[in-house]
Amino acid sequence: MVIDGIADVVGCENVEVKRTIAKAWLSIHNTLPLSPMARGQEHATIKIGERSEMPSAYLWLIEFDKERTVDVRQDENTGRQLIYHKVVRNIRKVG
Repeated sequence: MVIDGIADVVGCENVEVKRTIAKAWLSIHNTLPLSPMARGQEHATIKIGERSEMPSAYLWLIEFDKERTVDVRQDENTGRQLIYHKVVRNIRKVG
């Protein structure tokens, strides 16, 4: 299982899953507030809030598919369709 888009944990390892979720939740407090201002086909404008205690940072654009269905052609899931959620398609440093 992938937690917070960055940590992978075996789903049956309950203690590790809970620890990783707690760590991800704490990381929310180390983020900057973002406000979408405008959105179009080819562009988006985002206002980034300030936090005096934050060091300098980079802004990354993560493009993803909300849901993706894959036809499995081999191995134990042959003939089945698997549905993946929030599939990352591209990562770009934009600022």
